[in-house]
Amino acid sequence: MSDENNVPKEPCMTERHRRHLCKLADEFFHLHHSDEYRAMVEKPHFKCIFCGRIANSDENLCYPERL
Repeated sequence: MSDENNVPKEPCMTERHRRHLCKLADEFFHLHHSDEYRAMVEKPHFKCIFCGRIANSDENLCYPERL
């Protein structure tokens, strides 16, 4: 589990960031593709230590931590 000292100061800037939930939310993915979004988050196994979003796969989060 992370502590406050390990929390990143800013979101990731990797090429994979375009598939991360924080980026997708900025593009209103959750509104325009609600079924796909629901499938990504309905049985979460990971939480982002930066933004707090949850997801099934660690590939959809900037800084995933297992729940």
